[in-house]
Amino acid sequence: MQEKVKKRWDLVRRQLLVVGFCLMIVVCYLASVGPASWLCVKGYVPLKAVEIMYSPIWYLKRKSQTASEVVDSYLSIWISFPQPNFEDIPPIQTQTGTATAAETKVSGTVNKNGQ
Repeated sequence: MQEKVKKRWDLVRRQLLVVGFCLMIVVCYLASVGPASWLCVKGYVPLKAVEIMYSPIWYLKRKSQTASEVVDSYLSIWISFPQPNFEDIPPIQTQTGTATAAETKVSGTVNKNGQ
């Protein structure tokens, strides 16, 4: 009876090891997007390689606002994104009056009429 229990625990231990290894691979894959992006920005890795390797992450980023924010905040640890300076952008002429880019939170966009 004791040997049967021991064999069962050996099986459970192996299963947990396989599950843990699979989870570790997923975590390492997700965590490696930051260093890979840094290497791409520095010119050590081609952009196309990073795009292909991490295409599931970029797809998720496009489809989910939350995923986009999480990925952007993680990538900001590795690479710095240029932040727009709204004070340097000239006012935008609209049909209702003049608005600054900081007020509208847009800059250089084109509406449906091409204006």
